[in-house]
Amino acid sequence: MTRLGSDIPSSPPSSGFRVAPFLLAALCCALIAWTASLAAEGDLFRIQKLDIRGLSPAEVEVAKVYAAVPVGTLLYQVDVDALRRRLQYLPGITQIEIKRELPNRLIIELLPDQARAAALVQGRRVLLNRQGVAFSMDEKTQDLPLIVGAENGADLRLAVHAVSAFAAVREPDELAMVQVGPLGVSVWDRAGVEHRLGKRRLRERLDRGRRVLKEASRRGVQIDRLLLDDEGHPNRVVARFGRPG
Repeated sequence: MTRLGSDIPSSPPSSGFRVAPFLLAALCCALIAWTASLAAEGDLFRIQKLDIRGLSPAEVEVAKVYAAVPVGTLLYQVDVDALRRRLQYLPGITQIEIKRELPNRLIIELLPDQARAAALVQGRRVLLNRQGVAFSMDEKTQDLPLIVGAENGADLRLAVHAVSAFAAVREPDELAMVQVGPLGVSVWDRAGVEHRLGKRRLRERLDRGRRVLKEASRRGVQIDRLLLDDEGHPNRVVARFGRPG
């Protein structure tokens, strides 16, 4: 009795399949050679446009000058470390991310510094970051508290510390001005109330002043000035009263 399928070969003849691996290898080599030719001579991997993100259109144009990567540069020839070092000189930038995206996109993401206050320096307003470092000149600072009287970096840092302390106990946009003097800092809220704070425990003193103002408001009393810097009696608050509200 003949078994079904006994005359069917278990595998196809090998002679007809010996050429396929060589054809595949040749095709891969040709593809690699074509890609290399495009990379070396063509426009496939040449940067057509710098993609700079996180800045205004005017600031992007300035960033392009600092980047110094001409259009048409081969993407793989961009020295990312050198590019990052050049961009670090760009004023007001705290974070830099650079990405290559095939075939020809160079993406630069920049995070601008955040202004905490504005200060008068040589008759002009400058923006200060949270460390009290001036990083930009800008006349459009009406919404930021103004720092006056600062004569050096230590004064600016103390003033910005007062701004941060104020924001910790009250709404940040309620702060109008910070004045630095020999005895420390005084802050004015947008209601015109002065808080004299000194140089230490600024947040604690501002919180004490906030509670005093809240109680005065409940009683219908207007306060013009709070003296919170008595080092000998840290819990003492001296208030100057204005006209009843």
